[in-house]
Amino acid sequence: MNADGSDQTEVAATTRGSDLRWSPDGTRFAFSDVGGIYLMNADGTGERRVTSGNYDMSPSWSPDGTRLIYRSLEGVSGISVVNADGTGQRRLTDGEASSPAWSPDGNKIAFGASGAGGDEIFVMNLDGGVRRQLTSLGGFSPTRRPGRRTGPRTCSGTTSSSWSSAPVAAAPGR
Repeated sequence: MNADGSDQTEVAATTRGSDLRWSPDGTRFAFSDVGGIYLMNADGTGERRVTSGNYDMSPSWSPDGTRLIYRSLEGVSGISVVNADGTGQRRLTDGEASSPAWSPDGNKIAFGASGAGGDEIFVMNLDGGVRRQLTSLGGFSPTRRPGRRTGPRTCSGTTSSSWSSAPVAAAPGR
């Protein structure tokens, strides 16, 4: 669809699924539905499931389009990663976490979770390790400012009390 609403094209004749996310190259999209995270070609063909959790949601494509991070509520909730072909599925975090997002270089993830003062935004290396609290003013839905390549320091967050988007400053030294 064009910005003015013209040239609309239906890509899938279905009402199922949510959390639709286009791949970086625009050739396919990911969405969540009962039974996991699914991928589909932009023309509506080739639907396939890449995760098997009944409560997998909020997929986010890696910058290079080869992997997805997502929130899983199976067993202990947390953030997981899977290759776009469905292989290599593994858990990155344990505990309540939401809204995963990639750093521009694909080496870190940001996500919302409970911190010392309530809901905050955290960042961690994709290969695991300790999560680091990025904000100190609240937030749980990180997004990167378009056009910036500085990653987590340009996150915005949505506060749980107002449900409105506001800039979130990184705490000093974070």
